[in-house]
Amino acid sequence: ATCHAGHCPSRDCELSGWSDWSFCGLPGGQRYRERKVVHPALGDGEGCPKALQETAGCHVAEPQDCELSGWSSWSVCDKACGGGQAFRSRAVRAPPRGGGECPATVLRETRPCNTQLCAAPPVDCRLSDWADWGGCSARCGKGSRERTRTVRR
Repeated sequence: ATCHAGHCPSRDCELSGWSDWSFCGLPGGQRYRERKVVHPALGDGEGCPKALQETAGCHVAEPQDCELSGWSSWSVCDKACGGGQAFRSRAVRAPPRGGGECPATVLRETRPCNTQLCAAPPVDCRLSDWADWGGCSARCGKGSRERTRTVRR
């Protein structure tokens, strides 16, 4: 004998969203993602699918170092004389991939410039006092007399 005890509640299966893909280790390997049953189906609700996990093949690229731009032009020297520096630089155009490297120490180069000595600034010279006049150059007629002074600095 059958009986009817009222309406049974019903609910469709409810699943979580997909997880992130797992890490790919080796070329040719597999990666996966999964989802979970949050609420199972009740009564006449739509049942849960059996496949709660997906797999996919891995494609792991070879390690690739970063890509650098070309060097800029050399800068103007920072000193006119006495030894200065000029520099040039370049930038990272693309980051390393798949375990590649990017040597940060090669992004800037410097070189010496204007290494010649700077000229000494002009200095006023200092002279001695005039010496006494010397004797006449002629015994008779026209002659000349001289006097001198020296450069002290």
